[in-house]
Amino acid sequence: MEFKNKKIHFIGIKGAGMAGLAKLFKAEGAIVSGSDIGEEFFTDEILKKLGLKVEEFNVKNISKNLDLVIYSTAYQPSHPEIKKAGKLKIPLMSYSQALGFLFNQKIGIAVCGTHGKSTSAGMLGKIFKDAGLNPTVLVGGEILNWKTGALAGRGKYFISEADEYQAKFLSLKPKAILITNIEYDHPDYFKNFTAYKNVFKKLVKNIKPGGLCVGFGEDKAIKEVLKNFKSQTIRNFRKGDFKIFKEF
Repeated sequence: MEFKNKKIHFIGIKGAGMAGLAKLFKAEGAIVSGSDIGEEFFTDEILKKLGLKVEEFNVKNISKNLDLVIYSTAYQPSHPEIKKAGKLKIPLMSYSQALGFLFNQKIGIAVCGTHGKSTSAGMLGKIFKDAGLNPTVLVGGEILNWKTGALAGRGKYFISEADEYQAKFLSLKPKAILITNIEYDHPDYFKNFTAYKNVFKKLVKNIKPGGLCVGFGEDKAIKEVLKNFKSQTIRNFRKGDFKIFKEF
């Protein structure tokens, strides 16, 4: 799909991931608009620098001339703007679907885990950028060096934070996965730890042929997630030289 000069509206554009995604679509040549609540948010400055005016939620933001509407999964299908887009038969994509569309066109590296995925994805992105690989990067927070959560690169790599909540990362078809750790989280969506681990197993199945999975070797849950995927290339961090049990 070609996005140049396509009119794309983002519902919930102030979210960290949504603001970053809007930046990436704008870099593809899309004409981006967005709506959200009126309260101030840390992404306001990022969106302003992109030249994007954010309107408060209103069904008037949705019109027939839009080519695509991308919505945050923080909002239900009953949201007035989402409902109107559906009524007008405007193509709709969730955040995760839109991310997957861009991510899967490149050599994707998905950084997932219960803790540390934003930091790890940001660090990996900086390494690739400093190495001259010109990556595309998207994380659900602000990378201090770039004052944004997204980097629109022209290289062949796409490094993304991969969010397990609502199984959103299953839209991704990565060439490589980095798993930082796995501890039971999001009990409102995953009924138990087994269900939580199972979604990571499904993500590993999404790895493209010849791909790579890197996991923390001391994490028992990661070992369980990876144990049945012997056909994949698996690398584990070695055992740590020391452990910190207390913060001072």
